[in-house]
Amino acid sequence: GDSSGGYDCLHLKELREAITSLRRIYPPGEVGRGVAILSDGAVPGEWLYAHLQPDLVQQVVLSSNVLDSDLRAKKLLAYGQSPYARTVFLDADTLVLSREAEQLFGALDRFDLAAAFECCRVYWSASLTPYDAAGFFKGWELQAGVMAYRHSPRVSKFWSRALELFLEQPDYWHGRSSGEQGALTLALAETDVRFIPLPPSFNARPFTLYQWLEAFGVSVYHGKEMWRHADAAGNPASVHTLIREKLMHDWSGALKLLERSLAEPAADSSPQPGSMARKSARRFAGGVGRFAEL
Repeated sequence: GDSSGGYDCLHLKELREAITSLRRIYPPGEVGRGVAILSDGAVPGEWLYAHLQPDLVQQVVLSSNVLDSDLRAKKLLAYGQSPYARTVFLDADTLVLSREAEQLFGALDRFDLAAAFECCRVYWSASLTPYDAAGFFKGWELQAGVMAYRHSPRVSKFWSRALELFLEQPDYWHGRSSGEQGALTLALAETDVRFIPLPPSFNARPFTLYQWLEAFGVSVYHGKEMWRHADAAGNPASVHTLIREKLMHDWSGALKLLERSLAEPAADSSPQPGSMARKSARRFAGGVGRFAEL
C-alpha cells in the first residue's frame, strides 16, 4: 500500500510513466487521441482515473474459460476488447518518445495488425526448457508489448485462435519465456489477418540484437562485393573477415544514430496542435501491470 490510496506496485509505477510519456507527445484534450487502460478490475477504476489520469478505463470482460486462468490468458482476451476502432496497444513498461509513433496508426490503413518480432529464449527458459521444433527459431516470435490493430472480424478471429491455442496446452506455454506470444505467433499461421512486421524502432528493447546473435550467430549474410576478397584497405581478406569488418563498421555507426535519436529534446519542442485531428477513431490502450496487466 501507499499513501495515495492503497495501491502501489512496480507495474503501476511503470504505467504511470508510460502515460506520462504519452501525454508529453499527445496532450490531454487533443482532438483524435485518447489513452485507455484495459483493466481486469483488480484496481478500482476510480483509483486509476484519480492517480493515472487516463481518458478511459475499459473493464475487460472475462469469459468462463479464463476466469481461473493466469495473466497470460487474460491478456489474450483483453487485446480484443479495446474500445476503439484502431488501437495502439502498449505494455505498461513502454515509453513513447516521439510522434513517429503516429506511423503505427498509418500502418492500419492497409494492414489489420502490426507488431515487431523478437528473439529469443536465450535466458528466460533455455535453462529449464530445451529448444524444440515448436519453439519457432528458439523463441523468435511476435512481441506483443507494442501492437497496432484494427477492430475487425479478421482480427477478432486472430485473438480468439491465439487464446484457443494457449488454453489447449497452458502448461506448455507457461514453460516458455513469454507465454502467450508463442500462441500469437502460431495464430498468425492459422488465420487470414493482414499482418505487417514493425521495424525495431517501434519496439526498441535493449537486448534484442544481443539475443539473436547469441542464439543464431550470423547464419546468412546479405551484402555486396564479397567476390573482391579484399578489406577496406585493399588487403587480401577472407569472406568471414570482410563480413565482420562490414558489420562492425555499420553497427558502430548505428551507435551515433542512437545517441542522436535519444538526445534530450529542446525546451521549446512542444507538440504542434492539430496535426492529427483527422484521425478521429484511433486511440492508445495500455496495460495496468501485475494487478491487471492487460
